[in-house]
Amino acid sequence: MPKTYRVTDIHWDTDGEEVDLIAEATVTVPDDEYEDEDEYVQQYLSDWLSDTTGFCHYGFEYEPA
Repeated sequence: MPKTYRVTDIHWDTDGEEVDLIAEATVTVPDDEYEDEDEYVQQYLSDWLSDTTGFCHYGFEYEPA
């Protein structure tokens, strides 16, 4: 069953560029096969943030929504 997470405290890597990026998001993570759930969720959320905004980040916090 897919799980939904609230992503907050995102530290964007903007190279000093002034941009208006999301401060938080609610993301549904698909229920795929994985060995380590925490690692899978972190990687999925990380990829989602970068793919959605086009910017990399230095990290974020997340919790079940």
